[in-house]
Amino acid sequence: MLWRSFRDVIEWLDWISRRLDRARVASVTLTHERSVTLSRDAVGSTFLKSGNVFTALALAIASAVFAADTLYATDVSISVLYVLALGVASFDAHEGRLSWFTLGCLGLAALAWAISHGASPTWSSLLKLTASAIAIAMTGALLENFRKLQSVRKALEESKFELENLTDSVPHIIWRATKEAYVDFYNKRYTEIIGRDFRETIERQDWIEDFHPDDRGWYLERVRTAFAAGDELRAIYRLRHADGNYRWVSLVGRAVRSPETGEIIRYYGGTTDVHEEVLAQIKIKELNETLEQRVAERSAELTRTEARFDSIFDLSSVSFAELDLGDAQIVLQDLRNAGVVEFRTYIEKHPVLLARCIAATRTVRVNEAFARLLGFNSCKELASRKHEETSEEYRRIVTHQLEMAYHGLSHIEGRAVLTGKDSRKVPVHYTVSRLETGRQLATYVDFTNQAQIEEMRLAVQEELARANRIATVGAFSASIAHELIQPISSMTMDVQTGMRLLKRASPDVNGAIETFERLIRSTQRISGIVERTKNAVKGGQRKRTLIDLHALTQEVQSLLEREMRNSKSKIIIRSDDSSPRVVADAIELQQVVINLVKNAIDAMQNVQPSDRVVEIDIGSSGALARVSVLDRGAGISDHVLENMFRPFFTTKSNGVGMGLQICRSTIEAFGGDLSARNRERGGAVFEFTLPVDRTDTVPARIHDLKRTKSFGSGQMPT
Repeated sequence: MLWRSFRDVIEWLDWISRRLDRARVASVTLTHERSVTLSRDAVGSTFLKSGNVFTALALAIASAVFAADTLYATDVSISVLYVLALGVASFDAHEGRLSWFTLGCLGLAALAWAISHGASPTWSSLLKLTASAIAIAMTGALLENFRKLQSVRKALEESKFELENLTDSVPHIIWRATKEAYVDFYNKRYTEIIGRDFRETIERQDWIEDFHPDDRGWYLERVRTAFAAGDELRAIYRLRHADGNYRWVSLVGRAVRSPETGEIIRYYGGTTDVHEEVLAQIKIKELNETLEQRVAERSAELTRTEARFDSIFDLSSVSFAELDLGDAQIVLQDLRNAGVVEFRTYIEKHPVLLARCIAATRTVRVNEAFARLLGFNSCKELASRKHEETSEEYRRIVTHQLEMAYHGLSHIEGRAVLTGKDSRKVPVHYTVSRLETGRQLATYVDFTNQAQIEEMRLAVQEELARANRIATVGAFSASIAHELIQPISSMTMDVQTGMRLLKRASPDVNGAIETFERLIRSTQRISGIVERTKNAVKGGQRKRTLIDLHALTQEVQSLLEREMRNSKSKIIIRSDDSSPRVVADAIELQQVVINLVKNAIDAMQNVQPSDRVVEIDIGSSGALARVSVLDRGAGISDHVLENMFRPFFTTKSNGVGMGLQICRSTIEAFGGDLSARNRERGGAVFEFTLPVDRTDTVPARIHDLKRTKSFGSGQMPT
């Protein structure tokens, strides 16, 4: 009877506990479905508050039982009601607390027995106390185990809840299947992506309907094969989405085996969207196929082109030789990296480097026409010779080819004398072209039968040059008129000035004499221009004398006095202490300097008068004398720099375009050079160089003038 009552109490407590757990789980689930966030601490706090009520109730029951057992001498039979106190206390029992509560109930029962029967104990009361103690202890132990079971159950439910949250939050479809390929789980992402309730899909097992019709057959076969062997399942297929479109997805499934038996328990897997990646791979595959087709077509075309080239190369009557520079290209690149500009000059100064390049150069092949040109019966016989035996000018020819490769030229040409069979000399005209492969193709034309034609050509060329000089008289006329205008105008002004000086009440004889001296120099200048023109037409030699460049520039300064004053300009002459001397025609050289100075004056028309300065620098560098004429104008454009020395090219509205061309021809005739460039700080520089005379002969001065450093508007030479 006692045991039945105890069992009923336990079952009643278990029923109450299950009801409370169901209520708690339902509350948490409802909160999750409505997306209401309740912290676990808040839920625990609610149960903690209700737990305090159960603790107080349990203490009240225990106190009441103790009081009744003590005061009313129930002969400890009522002490079994301590079980009820334990049951109530179990609703708020934390770890260890229920054990202490059980010991407390045992202590109260023993204390009540001692108070009631301690003075006169009986076996009956002692047995009842023992039975009550056993009931209290067993109830406490069972309730403690029950509490632990509830704690484990709660942990499992929380773990399940977290797992469901995890699987539902990932952006992929997660599934689980038995080893028989029965799918028994999908996460909620399945419904979001596919548009079907995952519970219905699991119930119907019709997940294959979501696959593209073309992918269903092979996928089912792959599933059967993988599940039968326990292998990993991998597949890329098209899956229908909620919008009705198919997208490429990647599926991976792996088997989970029992640790004890090794048998497959479940298959777990996931599905990931790879639509964009698959489309990109398909596009790449199509591009590769197109590229392979084009490469094949291009290769076939190149093969046909090479065949045509070979036939032209081998069967042509024109002599061909294909050359490969080989490792010489590496040497050329090293020189480019080192900043070498003048390749020919550099390579001639380094014969060892040239020999290295020559050794690296090889003739890849020659045609039969080239072999016949040199008197050989076959290409093989010609190929057996060394490169140096091909021509006595072989080093020069190869240097020319290396220079072509160094500067990236498309072709070069020239003449050479090749050495054929039995040392026979064969004059040829060669052309070397650069091929796309980086090699060079040389073409040779036999000039043996053209020696007489060449002699006749030279004779005709000489006669043509003389005729050209005569024909140029027309062009010279314009230039001569341009050159004569200034001295004639100067003579007119000098005559008028001299007459005014002599007609004064007190004639200025000295001033008139100075004016007439300038008149004499102008007439001499005109005479020189006429004589020079006559010699140019007749092809005669120029009259050359030793000239002091400083004295010459001073003479120019004097002749241009009036032009400088009218243009409000001035000249500054700078020279070394020992003025360099050159051998040239004094009149022609003077005319060159005059033209350059007048051009400088014209270039500064738009400049402030204070900045209209023409600088003449005279110096020498080694074996060359240098004269530079500098202005402070706007400079020279790139287009003008490229064309300014061409005949009849001019930027002046009243210009002829012969001045600079004649100046350059004059300087070059004396072994010098005339060039032009822009100054860094504005303006232009015209500079010519002439060979310096190193003899001790006293130079013939144009006139005995004192050195003048500068003069300008309103100044007279001293």
